[in-house]
Amino acid sequence: MNKVHVRVVLISLSALLLVYTTFIVSMVWFMPHHFENEAKKALQYELNYIRASADKDPSDRPDYNPPTTIGPINYIDLMANPTGAGLSDSTRPKNNGHSGNRISLETTNYEVETFYEESPLAANSMGKFQTKNGRYIVAYYQEPSNTGSDYNGTLMYINIRPLIYYLYRLTAIVTGVFVVVAAITAAVGWITGKRVEQEQERKQIFFQNSSHELKTPLMAIQGYAQGIQTGITDAATGSDIILAESDHMAVLVDELLSISKIDAGALQLDYTKFDLRELLYDCMLMLEPIQQKQGVALTHLFPDTPVTVHGDENQLTKALKNVLLNGITHAKQSVVLSCKTDGNKAVVTVKDDGAGISEADLPYIFDRFYTGKDGNTGIGLSLAKEIIKVHGGHISAGNDIGAVFEISLPCQPNRKKRK
Repeated sequence: MNKVHVRVVLISLSALLLVYTTFIVSMVWFMPHHFENEAKKALQYELNYIRASADKDPSDRPDYNPPTTIGPINYIDLMANPTGAGLSDSTRPKNNGHSGNRISLETTNYEVETFYEESPLAANSMGKFQTKNGRYIVAYYQEPSNTGSDYNGTLMYINIRPLIYYLYRLTAIVTGVFVVVAAITAAVGWITGKRVEQEQERKQIFFQNSSHELKTPLMAIQGYAQGIQTGITDAATGSDIILAESDHMAVLVDELLSISKIDAGALQLDYTKFDLRELLYDCMLMLEPIQQKQGVALTHLFPDTPVTVHGDENQLTKALKNVLLNGITHAKQSVVLSCKTDGNKAVVTVKDDGAGISEADLPYIFDRFYTGKDGNTGIGLSLAKEIIKVHGGHISAGNDIGAVFEISLPCQPNRKKRK
């Protein structure tokens, strides 16, 4: 899969951008209109309340505190003033509290008076205007019975600018958070996408190498079968090779299935308590024909007391047999197999007297199908590492006289839940 990391980043950022755009539209367009509507509702309620209480003196009427978060209603009583275009020289706000903004109440009152002077409102009507100091919703109330007195009515207004101001500050903060989250998301998406690409590439290489490994014994089986059929190859010799290649292919298929189960987290381990010495004896017995064919002496150094471990005997047999087979295959004359108990773990060591592992190959010795200096490939050591790992153990490789493999297994069960 090419450029998965780019697609992951683009999809992640697109989703974030959609959420951010929705938020911005809500903050910049919907919320200000919502505040305006709330202010209009509060002022209309107040107008209705005053009209219903027209027989009372305005100074005796209690203030109305709207049940919203838009702020208090401020009042300006208009008095007759022939020299002041009908406006009073001073205002008397009934609410002495703060309007929610740092702009003084006198300043906002002046702006509302100026607005009314320039654009008079009809009795019991509302209007709105905006300055650098405020965003006002204004209502004008006039009592018909007092039209000829010094009292010319009341201006009521709500300044929603503080809410808009804090709304914009919140938007700026959210924008900053969005930028940080977008950067983190892009980085995580890039890394995750790269890992997906690497995993896909690793699987592709794995299947290619698996096909190649399976093709080799299949071609040998096919070639010798055709030779026997045409009479070119001796039947006894050909059948021996066919059987050997069939066994080789069966082992390879079994290893591939085990690797695929481990990768999928589907390997079921049947934990039992057993003596590790007995398992190693079984491995030696199974590899005895190869050992004799190679002309290699296999020496075992086991303690007299049991080396008890908890694990899946069948899976650990595969792992330890592969490591021991590797030692026998690369040894010149001898292989030494030892095991012991070391605290809460059992340690198995396989030493051979071969050429050892080159420094160039050592970091990759457990990689699947890695081709070393001798040109051999396989997954035996890789499978051994994976099986030991799911048991909570560890395997390492190094050099002494020849190659040295050390395996540690927990003496207590490692029952991690497998998917």
